[in-house]
Amino acid sequence: MDPRGDNQPSAATRLWANAQPLAASSVVCCGVAGLEHYDDINQPVSKAEADAIREIVERAVASVLPGAQTVLTGGFRRGKLTGHDVDFLITHPEEGCEVGLMPKLVCWLESQVCFS
Repeated sequence: MDPRGDNQPSAATRLWANAQPLAASSVVCCGVAGLEHYDDINQPVSKAEADAIREIVERAVASVLPGAQTVLTGGFRRGKLTGHDVDFLITHPEEGCEVGLMPKLVCWLESQVCFS
């Protein structure tokens, strides 16, 4: 039911229903995952949680690209105590080493059962 009190399905419910037949698309799959985890994603992230995530990402980056640096950016870098995302900047002193980094990071994280 819609939060307005009428018997119409909410926009999220309609989007979820429309996304189901299209689940083969990776973009739609990400959207479906977002809908499935909406309540969790909608919760603020604490600075302590952001630091814990940073440590995991740093380990992953060090495993697949030795010598790279991972810096927490965004609101947490500016001193915020909570936020709704965790932003990073990953750099390497040797230009071009970062090419292909993201798939390698995802692979490493999945192998560690951090997420799926």
